[in-house]
Amino acid sequence: KCVSSSGSSYISGYADCIKHNEIVFTQGIMEVDFQVGNGSVVITTNFICPQNCYSCSSGDKCTQCKNGYVLENGQCKQNCSPGFNNVNNTCVQCKSPCKTCTISRDICQTCIDGYFLHGTECKKSCPDGFYQSKTDNKCLPCSQKCKICDSTADNCYVCADDFILYNNECISNCPTDTARSDNTCQKCHSSCKTCSPTPTDCTSCEDGLNLFNGKCIEIC
Repeated sequence: KCVSSSGSSYISGYADCIKHNEIVFTQGIMEVDFQVGNGSVVITTNFICPQNCYSCSSGDKCTQCKNGYVLENGQCKQNCSPGFNNVNNTCVQCKSPCKTCTISRDICQTCIDGYFLHGTECKKSCPDGFYQSKTDNKCLPCSQKCKICDSTADNCYVCADDFILYNNECISNCPTDTARSDNTCQKCHSSCKTCSPTPTDCTSCEDGLNLFNGKCIEIC
């Protein structure tokens, strides 16, 4: 520590005390001193700030950093650690379940394990219209045909309006060997070649069978 001249006291015999380009004492308070001779002041070092500190409260705790550094847990670093966000040159820990964040501590960029990023939030499960991508822990949108999907965008469980579910796909019309039932395409009865409007109402029969009143029966 160094003290500038005050008019009534001065530094004597301390050749290493020089002006620093970045650090200027303002409203300084003398903490350790004693007078000798004609009022000269003997300087005693209390502590030296850690590297890259602009100011500090102890020898191992910074309170403000030099330009180009950020303050994290009392230390001055070039960048914030993972899980911290730079807010006005101070590293603020992201709010769980955010793993990393931006702008503020609760605007998530990535999520901890078991959570999925939806927009800027981390959720335990994805809302309808999105599926959980376990490769990057994100909620990704289902295809436009799907209302609810799982694992991939096209692995549908429920279809959007005007589409019918068949083998986890959403299609416009059921295949000829199926019939629509509760917004799904179900296989025709085993005796039917084609069917409508239900799987048991045959419209044509497999070889060796005759159609009679919507049923396929053996030839007499």
